[in-house]
Amino acid sequence: MSAYRGRCRQTPTALALVALVLTPATAFSQSEDSCAVWHDSETDGPFNPASIEIRLGGDVGPDMESKLFGVLEDYLASYPTLKTIKLMLSSNGGYVTSGFRIHNYLRGLHERHGLQVVTHNTGSVQSAAVDVYCSGNQRIASPYSIFMVHDSSRELEGNYNLKDLQDIAEEDHLDTAASHQIFSSCTTVPVSEVGVMFADETYFDPDQALDLGLAHSIQPATFDRSADIRCQIEASDEEELVE
Repeated sequence: MSAYRGRCRQTPTALALVALVLTPATAFSQSEDSCAVWHDSETDGPFNPASIEIRLGGDVGPDMESKLFGVLEDYLASYPTLKTIKLMLSSNGGYVTSGFRIHNYLRGLHERHGLQVVTHNTGSVQSAAVDVYCSGNQRIASPYSIFMVHDSSRELEGNYNLKDLQDIAEEDHLDTAASHQIFSSCTTVPVSEVGVMFADETYFDPDQALDLGLAHSIQPATFDRSADIRCQIEASDEEELVE
């Protein structure tokens, strides 16, 4: 059972992750997740990529974890020259624990392995997606984008005794405390003041995010010619999650 922090629930779709070696003229398929290596070995010689850009959308949940971790680990293992991971993120949130796991994983790539992790809000970063966004040691907001934070909630089904409810309340308390700590750590807002923002369901525009230190700069989300590898991941919603 897991707490949920998200604004909307989307219909699950079956999406296969496909790795492709393409020429620069080849575009992404809009109907499936895909990765493109922008390199022609016959004319460009050895491939030593320095950066990977991932357009990441959909629900924060196990599907996003699986696809994102799978792509990163495959490419990081194959290409030790990779130094920069850029996430072009747009998500209305999802499951708290998935947000924590993605945050911890990406922070580890920066703090333990020295990779630069850049997170870019391309339109909307809300709820548990803010935890993912905060994993970036460099954080960018698009000029017309929004952020939103709020406390987690959960739907309960079945029968629960008093001990069960106490355990659930304790888990929610720990989730909430961790969410507040993550937000405080990537802003100038003290932990003691974060709770009010989350309880009131607070929205931020790019300028406000910049003032809070949540974003480091405001830039359009556009085509990056310097990216050696580009991926597109659209995570599906997990209607039933058991942990």
